[in-house]
Amino acid sequence: MADKKGNRAFLEALVAEHVRHIFGNPGSSEVPWLDVLPDYPSLNYVLALHEAIGVAMADGYAWASGSPGVVSLHAAPGIAHGLGNIFNAYYSRTPLVVLLGEQPSRLLNRDPFLGSGLLEIAKPWVKWACRITSADEIAYGVHRAFKEATDPPTGPALISIPRDYLDETVKEEIPHALTRSLGKKVRPDREELRRAAEYLVRAKSPALLSGPQAERVGALPLIIELANLLAIRLYDDSRYPCCLPTTHSYHLGTYSKAAGERADLLIVVGQSLFIERQIRDLGLIPPGLAVIHIDADPGVIGKNHPVAVGLYGDPRACIEELLSAVRELGGESLEARARERAREIEEEKVRREDAKRKEMAERWERIPVSPVRLIGELRRALPADAIVIDEASGSHGFLRRFFDFPGPGLHYVETAGCLGWGLPAALGVKLAKPEREVVAFVGDGSFLYYPQALWTACRYGIPVVAVICNNRSYLNDKIFLKLRGGPAAQQSRYETVDITEPNVDVVRCAQAMGAAAERVERPEALAGALAGALAQKRPAVLDVHVDPWEWGPHEM
Repeated sequence: MADKKGNRAFLEALVAEHVRHIFGNPGSSEVPWLDVLPDYPSLNYVLALHEAIGVAMADGYAWASGSPGVVSLHAAPGIAHGLGNIFNAYYSRTPLVVLLGEQPSRLLNRDPFLGSGLLEIAKPWVKWACRITSADEIAYGVHRAFKEATDPPTGPALISIPRDYLDETVKEEIPHALTRSLGKKVRPDREELRRAAEYLVRAKSPALLSGPQAERVGALPLIIELANLLAIRLYDDSRYPCCLPTTHSYHLGTYSKAAGERADLLIVVGQSLFIERQIRDLGLIPPGLAVIHIDADPGVIGKNHPVAVGLYGDPRACIEELLSAVRELGGESLEARARERAREIEEEKVRREDAKRKEMAERWERIPVSPVRLIGELRRALPADAIVIDEASGSHGFLRRFFDFPGPGLHYVETAGCLGWGLPAALGVKLAKPEREVVAFVGDGSFLYYPQALWTACRYGIPVVAVICNNRSYLNDKIFLKLRGGPAAQQSRYETVDITEPNVDVVRCAQAMGAAAERVERPEALAGALAGALAQKRPAVLDVHVDPWEWGPHEM
């Protein structure tokens, strides 16, 4: 122990936490541990050309692997550059460990170069943050960050390490990893559980939304069991990935005002309830709709809207006990009522699928290419277990409507609206799931934030296919301007949101990073282009020029 330095204590703590990949963009404060990194072959450093790319890769890796993502950032500019995607991870409640390199400790009170306000910059968007104050604290700080990131509610945690401590000798015994098994032990209050069961048994038209926290703790099979027992309408929330199988006979797409008006009870599991604008302006919770909210974070229950019942606890444990309570209370009439409701829902599902097929047929031959045709061809080209990372804001609604996700872990979205997450997140997902086909379905606006993520994909041979839904604009904002009907719409002046004059050559941009790339402008060329990109088994980009005014609004 006498000759062990802080840099080795740091890396050994990461090894003890079973870390495989450190995503990042380095600086001088990280040099002491980068110097000895070759001695730790189980740790792979994945170099990004921008800090936000490293954060998004770590985020995507955490989503897909179920393990915390780890990202290394340098000093104040590093945390500032990465903050947008830390903001996304905070709202996704992604277990993320941010390792921040800092100037030597003797300089911290002297406003050092690159060293101002690091923790203050990060604190609004991380669960926990600390500055290491000695070499002996380094390993403990790493383990504590992993514990904070993974304890419910999960989220980003940060430790900042002054450079000089990495070169100092560690005097104390290096601690082992800290206990992180609390979530599965948190069970709901018995009285509230019974009240929730009574609401479910009495409900005539229940609906259910399930988010990523339920998926992460393995609650989805039990949610499906509850839905099958009671014939509950299943929906997804446009702010979150499709977690429940969209092919289930009770799944009716994205939750909308019409869905809320049809229901008399809404069960929300493992996600926050709607934001104020969605409740007030879009009417997603009409008067008389009772809400049962189940989450491991008590802070989100009843935050934006009163709930009839709040169940605080591990979502899997809550649903497991709710199933038992419903069966005890239900009696013989429960099964008969569920059968009648099931027939209604299944008929509604058939009507919905028929309408989708008709709409796709109507748009199939359109020129310019309809995003609906693109999504239809993408579904044909991909295996059923392919993973789609979704950040095409203008076509996002079309993807959710026309692309089936038959199981969990097949669809990922950024939840906070900070653009540019999609492509680098797809690289992290592919590293976590190398056996699966991974496609980044992103808009041109998102792609152009961090096209240099392709350099990382090529350097490490990460064979992700990026399908660019290219409408040459920030289409959401363009549509909103048009709908306002003000001077911009009256004069057809959209320079503030058009990505033209000069138009960016996405193909040449991708090729400059080393990726294969092709532009597609005709609908009949889509199938061959998709097949060719997927067959290459290398980073590839399809720049699909779609109708610049065909918008896929969120159903909510």
